[in-house]
Order: sequence, then structure tokens, then C-alpha cells
Amino acid sequence: MDPEAVREELPKEDVLELGGKKLGLTHEWGTPWVMHGRNSDRFKGVDVVLYGHTHIATIESVDGVLYFNPGSAVGKFPALRKTYGVITIERSVRGEIIEIG
Repeated sequence: MDPEAVREELPKEDVLELGGKKLGLTHEWGTPWVMHGRNSDRFKGVDVVLYGHTHIATIESVDGVLYFNPGSAVGKFPALRKTYGVITIERSVRGEIIEIG
């Protein structure tokens, strides 16, 4: 859905290491349960899979991996509310969804 110039500039997916934890990032499409299966194959060994596109705020742990979607800061459909997310990396990783106004 992003403009071609953005798609050409940014990778479709990436893995970052922050605070000794690995985060898999993607803007892939799909419902949360589809994301779990699809991304468990692509992001082996990560602690977090951070994804978007659905606009549905989600925090779920599956097989020791935190699946995190911050939702939509503008409340774009199908989001029911405006949200953003915060990931805290310490000994463990935790996510928080924060509702805007």
C-alpha cells in the first residue's frame, strides 16, 4: 500500500538487534493468526515480530515469540481506536498498546 518510492527505499523485512534481543520487522499483510505462521518461518530465532498493515493492535506471545502490532495512530479502518505501541527491552521483552485520546 506504500508508494513505490518508499517500497524501493525500504526492505520488505528486516531483523534488528537491540539490547541483546532480536526483532523481526515487516509490514506484511494478514490477520494475526496468519502472521504467526508466516513469520515463524521467516524470522527464526527472533524474540519479537513487529508488524503492521492490519491496523489491529495486537500483543500475543506464541512459542516464546512476542507478536506485536501497534495498531493505527489515526484509527484507520479496521482499527476501532487510535493507538500506538511501546516495546520495552530489558531481561525480557514486553509490549504495551496505548490508546490516543
